[in-house]
Amino acid sequence: MTTSFSGTDSSLIAFALYFRKNLFLHTKESFTDDGILMAASSNEQARRAVELIGDCELIELSSNHDIHRFNPKVFLDAILKMQ
Repeated sequence: MTTSFSGTDSSLIAFALYFRKNLFLHTKESFTDDGILMAASSNEQARRAVELIGDCELIELSSNHDIHRFNPKVFLDAILKMQ
């Protein structure tokens, strides 16, 4: 199996390896009117993941699920906070 990354993903991986930091970008949870979670994880799941990863910073963003594609400035600002 071949794994490929977009340019933004590759840059993020290189950045994380260089600074040796773990970062969990999380868009604040939202639900449809019938209760379906419109995110990869709920706020509580994101907090728990960060706890389990250890040495990890949770950054909550106001964006839709595909942060780096639809809101690249918010994505890059969050990444640059790691410096």
